[in-house]
Amino acid sequence: MSRMSNTTEEKKSGLEQKVDKFYHKAVGMFTHSTDNENLQEENIPSVSVQSNEKVQTEQEMQLVEETMNIEEIFDEAVVIEDVNIKSDILNSKQTSKKEEQTDKLDNTDELNDMDELDSLLDQKEKELAFDQSADKSEVEKNPVTFTLFFSADKMNAYIRAQDYRRGKDVDNRISTDVIYELLKEKDVTYGIDEAGIVEYCKGDAFYKDFQVATGLRPVKGEDGSIEYFFSMDLRSSPTENDDGTVNYKELGLVRNVNAGDVLCRITPQTDGIEGIDVFGKPVKATPGKPAVINSGKGVEVSEDGLEFIAINNGMVEINKGAVEIKEVYTISGDVGPATGNIRFNGAVVVMGSVLSDYAIYANGDIVVNGYVEASILNSTGDIVIKNGINGMKKGFLKADGDVTVKFAEMARIVAGQNFYCDYCINCDVRAVESIIGKGKRASLLGGNYIAGKTIEVNTIGSDLNIPMDVQIIPNWQDIRNLKTKPEERIRENQEIMSQYEDAFSKLKHSYDLLDGEITRASRKNSMDTEEEIKAKKKKVLMLMQKKTDIRREMIELQEKKDKLNADGSCEGCMVIARKVIHTSVRVIIGTAMFRINGHMDHQTFIEDNGTIESHNVTPGSV
Repeated sequence: MSRMSNTTEEKKSGLEQKVDKFYHKAVGMFTHSTDNENLQEENIPSVSVQSNEKVQTEQEMQLVEETMNIEEIFDEAVVIEDVNIKSDILNSKQTSKKEEQTDKLDNTDELNDMDELDSLLDQKEKELAFDQSADKSEVEKNPVTFTLFFSADKMNAYIRAQDYRRGKDVDNRISTDVIYELLKEKDVTYGIDEAGIVEYCKGDAFYKDFQVATGLRPVKGEDGSIEYFFSMDLRSSPTENDDGTVNYKELGLVRNVNAGDVLCRITPQTDGIEGIDVFGKPVKATPGKPAVINSGKGVEVSEDGLEFIAINNGMVEINKGAVEIKEVYTISGDVGPATGNIRFNGAVVVMGSVLSDYAIYANGDIVVNGYVEASILNSTGDIVIKNGINGMKKGFLKADGDVTVKFAEMARIVAGQNFYCDYCINCDVRAVESIIGKGKRASLLGGNYIAGKTIEVNTIGSDLNIPMDVQIIPNWQDIRNLKTKPEERIRENQEIMSQYEDAFSKLKHSYDLLDGEITRASRKNSMDTEEEIKAKKKKVLMLMQKKTDIRREMIELQEKKDKLNADGSCEGCMVIARKVIHTSVRVIIGTAMFRINGHMDHQTFIEDNGTIESHNVTPGSV
């Protein structure tokens, strides 16, 4: 509407300029006619009058052309003020005509032209009046009506046109004010499509509904989430090695955690962002759903309630919507292809057996209710094998605590404290504390057995007289590159002790020599100059520093000798055969060795001053 008003004003302005120009020319023409009459009264020569009449005739023709141009301008005029301007020109012209009639002008040609101009102006005035009346009737005849309706959520407003004229060349244009008045009536204030309204009012799209306003939809809040810091994939899958091969024994079924580990973290839900409907009213957003997780056994929650933290070492699991720590991992069947190797940060209980070439690594106790084949069991606690181990020279048991087996055959066993068994056959067993036989047999049959304090069993060796060693080596776990063959270890200890003694002797000799040098260097002589005195003092200080260094080396050597002697000291150590010890068994206590050359019953062996003594008495028999 505003665009049409601007165009009309521009046309009006241009028309006024042209009409003003025409008006001044017409007035000038009539003024010129009056001047000619005055000249005739003053007896101006007729030649001049004729010349003036010719000029006047040319001006009148130009005026007629100007009038024709004015007609074209009037065709485009849309305002009533133009008619008033033309009326003023007509009145001015009529007044001039009356003056001409009153003055009785003789120029008939000029009068005829003016009459023609009058008729043209009258005709144009009638045409303009007819056009204005036609425009008004056209508007009055436009039958278009509009309906404003809304979506159910009040987020969209639509306009539907009705009773509009149809046809290819039909003009359905309306003013944008019609639409804005309708929106105002229904209180629609937000999201109005102003550019779309302008386009819609052209009338070309009345056949379809027009979305005149669109609200701002609320943004739903984000749901809370849980970030787990352990694997949620419980599917067993083999591990790929660095060289590209696949290890089918490492299936990763156990999810280990340590005390203090963060198990999961909760991200809270958000409230969302409010929207605005087409009436400008706020629309509440739907908040997100909270993340739900509970804490179970062995888990504590942080003060803000967002972090779940492990209290104990063990295996993390989600049980009925709760995160919990299991300190014991129970395997209902065998450890084998179905489970892979077990690595658990807690105790492991195997209801079945451990098959060959599989391993269990536990940060706690390991209990096997079945058998253990050529497998590896490594525990920071105790190991209990209720039905024994057949290691086939590959089986290995290592525990920081006790190791208890019903039997052990062709296995390597290391116990951080004590080793208990019913019988062992051809095994390599080491126990920091003691090797104790329990059960009906309580026998050591072949192999090599080392304990830090005591070896006590019913039977050592067999009727087959198979060579074997039972050794007491205090603090054997602290000895690097421990040689299990006693003769090699004894010989090595003797060589080391000899080296210590030789070195100590040399240092002591040097130390004694330094005493004499210091005594001689510190003697004073009355003939000594000041420089010689300074030199003697410097030498004495140097010798004393050297003596201090040698003394420190002597102390270090003595400590090594004492440690070696302490390692060989076996006070309170003993080997006990409650029933019998067979031929070909060697008993070693410290650096002393005793070979059994015939069956001996009820024997206790102890070390005394580098030799082994045997007594036909067992503890508790007296």
